[in-house]
Amino acid sequence: MKPFFLSAALMMSAAAAAQACPDYRLGGDVDYGFTGDILLREREYSVQIGTDYSLVGCGHQYPGYVSAAPTTSFRLARMDHYPLEIRVEAPCDSVLLVNAANGDWYYNDDGPYGHNPQINLRGSATLNGRVDIWVGSYDGQSCFGDLILETER
Repeated sequence: MKPFFLSAALMMSAAAAAQACPDYRLGGDVDYGFTGDILLREREYSVQIGTDYSLVGCGHQYPGYVSAAPTTSFRLARMDHYPLEIRVEAPCDSVLLVNAANGDWYYNDDGPYGHNPQINLRGSATLNGRVDIWVGSYDGQSCFGDLILETER
């Protein structure tokens, strides 16, 4: 009897741990639809920097803490000729985790402006479709910041 209960407990704890990791299937709080033309004008969103779950504890090679659900999700279209810049401006050391439309993952913790992360994406397969974004904290500190999206010609 004991081995059965032990293996059942281990399976339940593994399932609970998996639920605590970033999961694009949970969808973001807000689902916006944009095209490359619309994003030529910078879009800024106030966000709470997530600190719930360790990325390393979830099997990612990146440090930082994010929520299980994306901070926000975007449906992008007609992005073929537009590179997309995603960045955060925040008073705490923040991280960005992105699941692109093609399923690839991208991460950054320190962009060109200090502790504020920045990710630049290109290509129709990467950008045309749903893009999920997690804004997290490098060290578990909580703060509010701005998520900024912008394209260029």
